[in-house]
Amino acid sequence: MKKILFVLSGLFLISTWAFTQSQFSDVKMKTLENGLTIAVKEVHEAPLAQIQLTYKVGFRDAPEGRLEMPHFVEHILFKGTPQFPRDKFPLLVTENGGYLNGFTSAERTTYVETVPSHQVQQILEMEASRMTEVAFDPQDVQTEKNVVLSEVRGYAGAQTNQFNKDLFTKLGSKTRDYYDFEPRMKGIQDTTVEEAKAFYKKYYRPDNAVLVVVGDVKAEEVFTWAQQYFGKIPRPAQALVKTILPFSPLTQDLRVDGKGIVREPFGFRYFNFIPYSPKNRN
Repeated sequence: MKKILFVLSGLFLISTWAFTQSQFSDVKMKTLENGLTIAVKEVHEAPLAQIQLTYKVGFRDAPEGRLEMPHFVEHILFKGTPQFPRDKFPLLVTENGGYLNGFTSAERTTYVETVPSHQVQQILEMEASRMTEVAFDPQDVQTEKNVVLSEVRGYAGAQTNQFNKDLFTKLGSKTRDYYDFEPRMKGIQDTTVEEAKAFYKKYYRPDNAVLVVVGDVKAEEVFTWAQQYFGKIPRPAQALVKTILPFSPLTQDLRVDGKGIVREPFGFRYFNFIPYSPKNRN
């Protein structure tokens, strides 16, 4: 019998896929000495593989007045590194019919590549380069400011914004800040190269990342390549202190109504969850 598995964590948010338990039984895991977690699932149905490198950093970790910083840094990583410059690394994927993208959510930033399986080694080398070697050229920073500003302006036109802001305000969630678009845009405009680089150096580190490879690969080869490229990146001496948002449990039912044009009726149901702490992280 299939079960719908809802995983609400800093690593995965999956709400639309049905899985059987057996699909997870053959996932092979390894953790490098520098803290990088690796998960590999061999699927030999086609000569393809998908690589996902997730950093456990998102909007909740944004500095005060810089809510868009995690999203902005995500964009900068697509400007490449000295080893894999901007005019080279996208072609590694697209010239072979592959796909690459990235996204940022409240708790994570993920980079995705789907490629022919013979390219997996080179993609891992490229991602290891992006973990530590992004240059943050001032011209690139200004260009991406304009791109991110354009995206945020697009979000500002959604008819559900006020509803969402009212909802998350009543829930006592910092997520309500996502719907204050003027401060978000001002934060982007005021962001400096030094601030962006400091954020990158703080959170883009092996012990704050999870590498997932699924497809026509051999797990032991992936582990060997990961060790070759990521293993030489040292774990920072200073432990990373994660952002723990205040937890305000619901003590009574609440209702939020809104007006707008939507394709179909929708609603949300929220439940109290145990807040994260090192003691109860499992």
